[in-house]
Order: sequence, then structure tokens, then C-alpha cells
Amino acid sequence: MSLLIIFIIFVLFVAFYSFIINLIKKPKDFPLLFTESLIAYVAGKKEEAIKKMEELVKTNSEFIEGYLYLIDWYQEKGETEKAKKINELLSLRRNLPKDKERVIFKKLAHFLAKDGRYFKAISLLEEIIKSGGKDKDSASLLFTLYLKTENYPQAIEFLNKHGKDLFDKKQLAIFYAELGNRLLPKDKKEAKEYLEKSLKYEENSFYGLLYLGNYYEKEKEYEKAISYWLKLLRDHPQEISFLKDKLANALFSLGRYEELLNIYKEFGSKTKEKEYYLEILEFYEKMENLNEAINVLEKDKDKVPEIYLLLAKGYLTLKDFERANKSLNSYIEIIRREKDKINCPYCQKELKDFTAICFECWQWNVKR
Repeated sequence: MSLLIIFIIFVLFVAFYSFIINLIKKPKDFPLLFTESLIAYVAGKKEEAIKKMEELVKTNSEFIEGYLYLIDWYQEKGETEKAKKINELLSLRRNLPKDKERVIFKKLAHFLAKDGRYFKAISLLEEIIKSGGKDKDSASLLFTLYLKTENYPQAIEFLNKHGKDLFDKKQLAIFYAELGNRLLPKDKKEAKEYLEKSLKYEENSFYGLLYLGNYYEKEKEYEKAISYWLKLLRDHPQEISFLKDKLANALFSLGRYEELLNIYKEFGSKTKEKEYYLEILEFYEKMENLNEAINVLEKDKDKVPEIYLLLAKGYLTLKDFERANKSLNSYIEIIRREKDKINCPYCQKELKDFTAICFECWQWNVKR
């Protein structure tokens, strides 16, 4: 019986050997040191946090979480090589918990991608996905690297196999749009299919509409190109400046010269940005109808201070120096008033005078 007890004790010792050794090696102040490191980091004392975490992993090299924190913190400091070295050494360890192994490989894949070692990064990311880890960041990077290396068959297979499980419809719309856009020089028919597929996932997909418009522009099917770009502008009127030249080329090819101005007024006016009014002035100048531009600017002059500068430019062109001078003085007066304003830095409410507290958002230490 005594031999049986000794044998059982021996088996238990072997089974828990690594755990016992880890307890012996782990300093008594392990929880305290770890907590102090995190508190220091949250408090903005990052050098102190790193120092404490370094001390912790020196005394307990099996504490993988500590190394992962150090990788991130070194990167924040700009010490990328040091972070990468730790990551590489961790990746060589065996018998790591699966969840930690995935994190280590994921971080290493990002380092490899930044270094241009795309195929090695792809290999690691594929292993992460095969292991069953539904990591959207890793999956997104893997798809990106397929596109970067022009491995379009793998990109297509990846989306078909994992797309719906890992990404929402909005993200899939972007992925299919970009896939189609990059396939255009190689296979226009297949590329168009993926561009159209992007709109099935999200009918107002920014990139799907943009790239389809571009596709039809290259095919000289300008009516279709314009229709897709106008759909895009309904949800993204701020992109009117970006699309202006494309729309101009398409409309001019169709002989519809003045339609661009109406499109610009319809969508550009929704943004009410100063660039819109500058474009309006330039449109009418080209059409030799400066008085109409001035009518538009005079109507909206109190909405954007810079409109007064545009009015001054217009009046100078017409040699109306009196009104040009008046517009310039109005602009200077507005800028001076804005400069003298006292606004709460937290909620932007205008304050009547210097005060220590804003009673709108209840924040203290309110000063210019």
C-alpha cells in the first residue's frame, strides 16, 4: 500500500511540476507589480509602466500577457524593433495556449506586413483563420494582402468561404468593390460582376457606386457613369468637388454643358462649405455671367465669412471698387468679432465673460 501511495504522489508531482515551479519562481508581489504597472500606464506614466512590466517578466518569464503588453507599449514609444524582437521570440515558444498563440501570430503578421514580407504574413494569417479564430482584424489584413500581392483567386475563394461569417454587409460591399476595381485591368467582365455584387450587399456603397461610375466612364457609357455618380452624391454631397471633373468630362462628352452647374448647385449647396461658393464663382466666371455669381454670394454671405472675400474678388473683377472695399471691411469685422469671443472649450458655448465654470456643460477651469 505504501508503494502505491508513493507512486500516486510521484505521478501527481510530475503532472503538476510546471505549475509548482511557476509558483516558486513567481514573486510574492506579482499581483501588486502587475497592478502597479497598469495603473502607471493609465495615469500616463508610460516609462514607469514599462519598467515595472519588464521587471515582472524578468522574474516570471512564463507570464505571456506581460510580454504582449510590452509589445504594444514599445510600439507606442516608437521602439518598433524592440517590440518586434519580443514578438518573434514569443512565436518560437511551444505549448502556448491557443488564444495566446493566435494573438502572438496576429501581432507578428502585422510586423511582417509592414516589413514587406507579405507571403510570410499571409501564411501566419491563414493559420489563424484555419484554427477557428473569428478574428476580423486578421481576416481583413489577410484579404488586404491577397489584393496587395495580386493573388485574386485566393481573395475570391476567401470571401466566398469566410466572408459572410466574418464581416457585415457594409464591409463586404467595400471588399467586393475593391476586388472588382483591382480586377478591371485583367478581366473587365469579372470585375464588373464584383462591382455589381458590392451593391447587392449595400445598395448605396460609396466605393461600389464610385467604381461602377468609373467603369462606365472608361467604356464611354457616360449616361450610366453619371447615374452612378449622382446616386453616390445623394448620400455623400460633400464629394461634389472630387467628382466635379469627372461629371464635367462626361457631361461635356454628351454636349450637356450647363447641366454641371445645376448638379453642383443641387448637391454642393447641401454642404454649405466655402469651397462650394468658390466653385460657383468660378463656374459663372467661365460662363461670363459674373453678376449671377454675385447674386448667389450676396444671398448667402452671412453663412460663411469667406464669402465676403469671394464677393470682393467678384466686385474687383467688375471694377466696382466701392463694393469690393465694403465686402473686405465686412470680412475683417467678422474675423475681429470671432477673435474676441470667449467660448467654452468643452461644449463651445459662447461665454459672456471670463469664468471658472461653464453652466452649460458643468465643466471647470474654463479659459481661452
